[in-house]
Amino acid sequence: SGGHSYEGYSLGSVPNNIIINFGKLNHIHVNVHDKIVKIGPGARLGPIYYKLYQHEKHTIPGGSCPWVGIGGLALGGGYGLLARLHGLLVDHVLEMKVVNAQGDLLAISASHESDLFWALRGAGGGSFAIVTEFTLRLVRAPLLVTRLKAVWHPNATKAVMKRYQLLMFNTSLSNFSNNIFLQMSVMKEQITISITHYGPAIREFNRTVSLMLATLPTPKTTNTYQQDWLSFVYDLSDIADADHNYRKLLLENATLPTYEFKSKHLYFDKPISDHSIDQLTRHLSLGSGRLCLEFNPWDGYINTIPIDATAFRHRQYKFGIQFTDYWNHTYDEQRQINWLERIYTSVHNDSTKHSYVNYIDRDVPNWMNVYYDTHTRYLPRNVRCVVLLLFVHNGDQMSFDGKSSLLNGEELHVGERLTSPDEKIYLILQTDGHLAIFRKDDPNQALWKSTIDSKLSNIQGPFVLKMQENNDAVVYDGKGQTIWHTATRCPDFPGLFHLEIDDDEGCYVRGRKNEIVWTSYTGIRCFQEGKEGMSVLDKGQDLYTNQCLVSPNEKVALMVELDGRIALYKRDNYGEPTWQSTITPTVSSIEEPFVFKITDDNNIAVYDIKGQLIWKTNVSCLDGDSRLVLEDDGRLLLHAKDDANIHIWSMKDGSIVHYKSV
Repeated sequence: SGGHSYEGYSLGSVPNNIIINFGKLNHIHVNVHDKIVKIGPGARLGPIYYKLYQHEKHTIPGGSCPWVGIGGLALGGGYGLLARLHGLLVDHVLEMKVVNAQGDLLAISASHESDLFWALRGAGGGSFAIVTEFTLRLVRAPLLVTRLKAVWHPNATKAVMKRYQLLMFNTSLSNFSNNIFLQMSVMKEQITISITHYGPAIREFNRTVSLMLATLPTPKTTNTYQQDWLSFVYDLSDIADADHNYRKLLLENATLPTYEFKSKHLYFDKPISDHSIDQLTRHLSLGSGRLCLEFNPWDGYINTIPIDATAFRHRQYKFGIQFTDYWNHTYDEQRQINWLERIYTSVHNDSTKHSYVNYIDRDVPNWMNVYYDTHTRYLPRNVRCVVLLLFVHNGDQMSFDGKSSLLNGEELHVGERLTSPDEKIYLILQTDGHLAIFRKDDPNQALWKSTIDSKLSNIQGPFVLKMQENNDAVVYDGKGQTIWHTATRCPDFPGLFHLEIDDDEGCYVRGRKNEIVWTSYTGIRCFQEGKEGMSVLDKGQDLYTNQCLVSPNEKVALMVELDGRIALYKRDNYGEPTWQSTITPTVSSIEEPFVFKITDDNNIAVYDIKGQLIWKTNVSCLDGDSRLVLEDDGRLLLHAKDDANIHIWSMKDGSIVHYKSV
């Protein structure tokens, strides 16, 4: 109903999705007398804001993106610009028209089908029933919006972050009314505070500005302005221009913007520690690109609604951070995502470890708990009553044996199996502790079996396969001994990998983009397409832990190993690398993740997350840029970028050649 999914789930990014397009079901019927509006799920926020404002300056508490459909926004909770003043969008849903599994059109509310009404308000995106209309309570738009934006240089980041947190948590000092909306934006280049006040009386606004700026260095820029509500909404959108043509909010014949980005989110109920702020700012300074941390308040009116009133659980927090990173080219994607992961991880332990489902992130472990917390135990009741009917009302039977992947935190016990999507192949954990792959039509002949560490003795069941948070798939025996594992441990990026059985008779550990990290065909962690299958590395195209360069014929790979070394592997001999770099003896306490890059002086080098040099070619170099190439015969060649005949350094079959610069 407007593509409200950061991971593209509403566009069929997962196999076997069914997509129902509500774009034309976009009616907006306003009843000013009763102060309600009936809206189709395909209506987008821009037209809704514009049309409601024409009816005696009413509005709804929605978000800032004019092209977002109201269906996905409302079903996930509906956080927005007026959240502290009027709460979430779900707090204003009075009734929904829905189609259930039998095809019946129902009008549901707090008094009719109350369980379903409860579940759809905060946990209903793509679940339980199909919503065809929302009835919402209207609110008056603010008569006046006053806003300050203050911007500091990055050397003030820690001071501004600490001041923001002080005002958010020290209510005796700040004592904000719900008319105040205090935001913070943290980027590598600058840090910005935005103070917004809704209403004509601005004494509290001036007091808040004084409190915020009292102990901080002078901002490099400040800007204060006042607007009506529609102007404010328009100027915050990505469609604003100097003409101030507010009819553009109607999105008539508009080309909607598209971005390549990744986003994550965390809630906080306590201040981020000084140590974590230091980690965050250090990681932020080491990257390059358009990465932004948006701090938004989650208190005010939101906190006054009982936690169990709706399926939206997260009402007791102070603020949330949305971490978003954008890139322009596909080859930058993995580097930017790794940068994002490091910054997210730096403050993760300070957070509640819960997130807003409308900022969906496919990489979070234990997603039901992350998004729904204790409400998870209530949701299955609604799932059984409604969703299962989609499968069983014609006598069909649901089977969990058809699962093809093992996600982070999940376990496979003896006798349980993963089944390939075509249902012809399965992976089973046997009574002897081995994992084995079989064809369904030949269950007596294993296509593959795991080994058991020969150094272990007195192995005993029961056995269990665990896809661990550190990304290693491990088989344990009854005494807790590791008897087999994929060796894909990568603790700095928890929940990144999953184990799956595929139609091609192979078992794989894959990353977030389905790149292969480990496969039963080879038994070694290698030959993922970590850089889109690239065989060439230029400056700025860094490789991180578990990423590869792959030769054009796909028979040789250069891997950044988990211990900080780089290693060459050949497809026909995965057992041992043909070459491995060393680690500088003077370096101690190295920390993942590692980065492999071409340096400013045209060498190739490996650094850890602290910036320590682990390995470098240390060859004499030339003016201009260099390029690293992995060739089909296994040779790794560093040469001048503008002339491939000028060689700087090369390595083949363990033999290193240093060339003189020209």
